[in-house]
Amino acid sequence: MSTDVLAAEERLVLIQLRWGAAASPGSDDEKICRRLEAQGLITKIAHGGWALTSLGQSMTARDS
Repeated sequence: MSTDVLAAEERLVLIQLRWGAAASPGSDDEKICRRLEAQGLITKIAHGGWALTSLGQSMTARDS
């Protein structure tokens, strides 16, 4: 998988989280979520879900 595709997938997960569409991404997204977490863009929340950090929110605000 190319870096561009991975970046696009990461961006999609961020946008979905911003709009509440993927509060608990599927197992296929787990690797992507871990990468985003390592970058400080999302954080693990109770019940196995994910939430945007303030940095993640500012990143997605530019895409809106």
